[in-house]
Amino acid sequence: MGKDDSDTFIWKALVQAIECYAIFFIGLLAYFMASNVKKGKVFCRINQRILSAIGISTMLSGVLINVIVNLTPIDVFHQNSILLIVIGAVFVLVSFVFEVGIRMQEEQDLTI
Repeated sequence: MGKDDSDTFIWKALVQAIECYAIFFIGLLAYFMASNVKKGKVFCRINQRILSAIGISTMLSGVLINVIVNLTPIDVFHQNSILLIVIGAVFVLVSFVFEVGIRMQEEQDLTI
């Protein structure tokens, strides 16, 4: 319960703060997307943007954590940053698939 005198405390706390931000932001956006799906809006531009925002935010969090771990005196190997980058890339890929689905749905609506 005392003050941590180590020089790496602030860097470890910063990594934890970035992870907490990523989890909160992803959860909030996932809630908005789930509410859109509940309303019947699955393939819409809002959901595509939400997926893209989740992916970009996750990748940026992973990159920031990786930069902090590599440029500071933290002795801990932090593989979560690589996992965040991969998960973010998957979300961005799914976002592109949603964009194709939206275009197909718009073409189908115009055909009918």
